[in-house]
Amino acid sequence: MQMRMGYKSALAFNSEAYILAHQEERPEAITTAALFDDPGFQQLPSGVDKTSFCLAATDPAGSATILKAEPGSDAESRAVGTAVPAISACTDTGTKMAMNKTLLRLNLAFHYYRLSRMHANASAGKN
Repeated sequence: MQMRMGYKSALAFNSEAYILAHQEERPEAITTAALFDDPGFQQLPSGVDKTSFCLAATDPAGSATILKAEPGSDAESRAVGTAVPAISACTDTGTKMAMNKTLLRLNLAFHYYRLSRMHANASAGKN
């Protein structure tokens, strides 16, 4: 069996592995309103990637719950179900997209990892 994995999928997979090994690191939550007011965030194209970034930034606890759940498990389904209101709040008005749990997980892992590292580096710089 040959498995092909694109760069972003490999990065997300490795990000998820890092998150699971370093569960104590969690980004600091920001409000959805503050994120949507950010000009850099406003310029991102609508879609799964932007929504996943928003979810990781505004609901790090819920994001961690999704990422810690076994893929395909009832726990993952419950975690994603709990995150639906946050996902809706993070989706640009009028945007239509198809997102399954695997796609959400891959994008979420990548953004959660980046935000965790940024938070850890900022915290280390304060000491």
